[in-house]
Amino acid sequence: MAAQGVLEIPSPNSVNSGIGVVSGWHCTARRIEVVIDDYPPLLAGSGTERLDTVGVCGHPNTGYALLFNWNVLPKNCFGCRYHHVKVMADGLPFAESTFQIENFGVAFMTGKVANYRLPNFPELGSDTWLRWDEAKQNFAIDLTAPFQRAVPGTYYGAVRIGAQNPICGPFPIGRVLPIKHASFIVGFDSGRATLSVQYADGAACQVVQGGMETPDSRTSDGNVHILFDSAATASCAEFPGGLDMSFNGDRLHAKSMDQCATAELIGAK
Repeated sequence: MAAQGVLEIPSPNSVNSGIGVVSGWHCTARRIEVVIDDYPPLLAGSGTERLDTVGVCGHPNTGYALLFNWNVLPKNCFGCRYHHVKVMADGLPFAESTFQIENFGVAFMTGKVANYRLPNFPELGSDTWLRWDEAKQNFAIDLTAPFQRAVPGTYYGAVRIGAQNPICGPFPIGRVLPIKHASFIVGFDSGRATLSVQYADGAACQVVQGGMETPDSRTSDGNVHILFDSAATASCAEFPGGLDMSFNGDRLHAKSMDQCATAELIGAK
């Protein structure tokens, strides 16, 4: 039986892309080999310092790593997104993992330039910029700019009123829904939100505090996602059934949660 060791990267079901590594640690191995799918074994560099393993192995020289281009693995055949890696210490397998890969269909993509902003990451109000790194065949953090924006505040836009869910149709061809211009004043603290709608004609609507940030907030597009239930919007006739609202410091979008989605809010700072 092989002595104690761990495969850390790629972790089970993780998605890997670009130029990456197979890495982990092993207490006693003189030789670490990596088998990916049915490819021949590849020799990994080993014996690098890992101070975090001293308590388990009694010494720090336990790390191993193999640089690998995930772009060479197929992804388009049935099941090809998933691949398997097995790690062997002195010829004996001690760890394995099934993982996913994503690539652009070429072994090494050249001549591409890109730079993108991730709003509200890693904290609300912060921006992170990603730049394409050809050598890594992946995006890398280019700049972090903490707390550059006030995500709560006033968004300016309009409320479109009228059934918008197709199940409430059929709607007449060329139907034009009425628009009410408004300012949306958003308060946000500790996962709770408030919303005050100030219409251009002087009318106002106050959504009662109680909107809660949902678990999927900011996981994909940098938006804070808030659900107001029907009790919170009870004083706002335009928002029956509650309100499903997202905002990110630049844009605000919301829809009433009645079956017909009879109100849509669109705003920008």
